[in-house]
Parts: sequence; structure tokens; C-alpha cells
Amino acid sequence: MTVHPTQPAGSPAQGSSLDAKLAKLQEREAALRAQGQQLQERAAHLARIRSSHSKRLSRRADTHEKVVLGALVKKAKLDVCRLDVVITTKRHLNDDKTTSFDRFIDNHSTNYDRELILGGLLWLANVLTAQPGGVVTVPPHDGLREAGRLAGANVLNKA
Repeated sequence: MTVHPTQPAGSPAQGSSLDAKLAKLQEREAALRAQGQQLQERAAHLARIRSSHSKRLSRRADTHEKVVLGALVKKAKLDVCRLDVVITTKRHLNDDKTTSFDRFIDNHSTNYDRELILGGLLWLANVLTAQPGGVVTVPPHDGLREAGRLAGANVLNKA
């Protein structure tokens, strides 16, 4: 029977085995850190994509709502221009020196009777929620305009 000598606990063979395991663990840690960094970058990229899609969808929804509201206003024949605003703004529409682009847009948007449109939309919302069916007649424009003026004043007072 052959007897093999045993090596002491601090032998170089056992030390190199521990060093190899430690090196492997450090390599694995580095690989996991790199993978974690890649996953964080991917998550940030996906968050940017989600934000972009969300903004695009909200702009598309806003545009759709504006088109539908414009169609409702035209269908109800509430797209009436205010003559007092048209007369005062016509003088300045072609004056490039005194009219900024923002003012130009404001001039065109204020041509419409906003109080009449707001009153008409409020009336339409009430009709759609209150009456399931039947004949509906549009109230006179003066009544709609007054309702729109009051609603606009209430909103401005709350702000």
C-alpha cells in the first residue's frame, strides 16, 4: 500500500484553486454589472420611446377633438363671425410692421363668437345627456351667447 503525503492547509495547490474561484467570481460580477448597465440603458431608451409615443398620441387626440368640435360648430351653424372684431382687425391684418404672428393668429381666432360657440356646445352636452330621444330645437343665439358668456365668466372667476 502506498501512502501519499498530505499537503498542509496553506499549500499552493489549494491557494491557486481559491484564486481561480475568486477570479471566476470577479469575472462573473463584471459580466453581471455590464449586463445590468445594458439593461438600464435599454430601459431608458424604452422610456424615451414611450414618452414620444404618448406625446404623439395626445397630439393626435387633441387634433381629432378639435376637428370634431369644429365640425359640430359648423353643423350647428354656430360658426358666426363677430362683425365688430372683423372691422377693427381688417385694418391691421396686412400691416407687417405692427402685427406679430401671435397677434395675427389672435385676430383670426377672435373673429368667431366664442360665447355663442361655448353656449352652443354646453347646450348640446345638456341635450345629449338629458334627453334620450325626441325632437330637439336649437334655442335662439342670444340665449346661447348669454349661457356661453356666463360659463366663460365662471371659468375665469375660478382661475
